[in-house]
Amino acid sequence: ASMLVQKLQIDDVVDAFAVHGATGFWGLMALAFFGNPADGLGANGILYGGEGCGARFGTQLVSGILIAAWAGLLSAIVF
Repeated sequence: ASMLVQKLQIDDVVDAFAVHGATGFWGLMALAFFGNPADGLGANGILYGGEGCGARFGTQLVSGILIAAWAGLLSAIVF
């Protein structure tokens, strides 16, 4: 993510997007891929198969988009 921001010539001196945005989104989506129902977290990732793994992916994706929109909107209001 850091290299992509540099390649697109976006001014992000401290790599805030790469550190917080991209890795936070990956952490959110990792549950959709690697969620193990045996861990007792109620997750069922795509790699573990079973019922609802596609729905888990969609839920995590929509959640990430809504979080980004919420943070962006509030930041725009403050700025």
